[in-house]
Amino acid sequence: MKILQLTYHLTAGGAERFVVDLCNELSANKENEVYLVAIKDDKIPENSHYLGELSSNVNYICLGCKKGLSLESVRKIYGVIKRVKPDIVHTHTNLIPIFLPAFLLRRPRYVHTMHTLANRGGSKYFHGIEHSLYKKRVQAVTISSLNDSSYKEFYGLNNSICINNGCPTKKTTDKFEETRKEIELLKNEENIPVFIHVARYHPVKNQQMLFSVFNRLASENHKFLLLVLGDGFEKSGLIEEIRTENIKLLGLKQNVGDYLACADYFVLTSKIEGLPISLIEAMSLGVVPICTPAGGVVDVIKNNINGYITKDLSEELFYSCVKSILEGEGAVKKEDVVDSFYKNYTMEICASNYCQLYNKMTKKKD
Repeated sequence: MKILQLTYHLTAGGAERFVVDLCNELSANKENEVYLVAIKDDKIPENSHYLGELSSNVNYICLGCKKGLSLESVRKIYGVIKRVKPDIVHTHTNLIPIFLPAFLLRRPRYVHTMHTLANRGGSKYFHGIEHSLYKKRVQAVTISSLNDSSYKEFYGLNNSICINNGCPTKKTTDKFEETRKEIELLKNEENIPVFIHVARYHPVKNQQMLFSVFNRLASENHKFLLLVLGDGFEKSGLIEEIRTENIKLLGLKQNVGDYLACADYFVLTSKIEGLPISLIEAMSLGVVPICTPAGGVVDVIKNNINGYITKDLSEELFYSCVKSILEGEGAVKKEDVVDSFYKNYTMEICASNYCQLYNKMTKKKD
């Protein structure tokens, strides 16, 4: 089967991480011919963050557009689909760039994965076009029950398919020992718990609450180290709100697995989520999640079984949850976290579900 995956770029984000991992897994099957098409110019470094992790089995094409949504990008997308002649076109971007090929090129079957809630990812300006595409030409795939409900409410359609996100087991690199020593030097005491947050700065990630909670815990003389991996904090103004040396902003990292392997707890304070790749990557290494009930997180975490999840998004409940863990009241075992990952969220399971969908769609007649 010839499969074309379409994304805006390969910047350091969860959806982009997912696209690369899905392409790699699909291309491991010799019966698949996989293409990854990136719309935006990869000569801009931030647009090619994950490019080095793409398998040599994947045919990579960059359209070199300045914007993801423009007449230029629509024209180039139409051209590459017409030239490659795929059986499946699977998009992970705004749906509008494929409206021309979706209506004019009848051979491919079209799939679109919604990596966020429909009312956030969809467009109020192009709602009618998107509704028509989903109704007639594009199979909508959602990634959690909340994500699925938002699609049905926003578009008034009941034809979506829910497929859980997946990821490969996160690997350590040859920098692991160097990373372990770095973290040991960052600790102000030995044998203190290490928390990790993996995300770029964004208001919906609610990092202001994250820092506020850990500032408060530090002021109460609780011992910990919080590592934050991600960029954008310099311009956010949040750095000035950090009042403890126990919070370390380490910036963007290529070897995230090394840091996860050295951590005890993964913390997520988001207001809105789809189904975070960073969360299931952490689970693959047995890092115990502590999360707010945002989006698809509620489908993944079962409180006190494979992680901790607060009843609402309030700062007080998140503070109380972390505090109880620091005081030794937590009971979640690393083995249960890993077991939950392997039963539900591996990339092998995810890619297999997509292949079943692709096969079903290609056998369906217009």
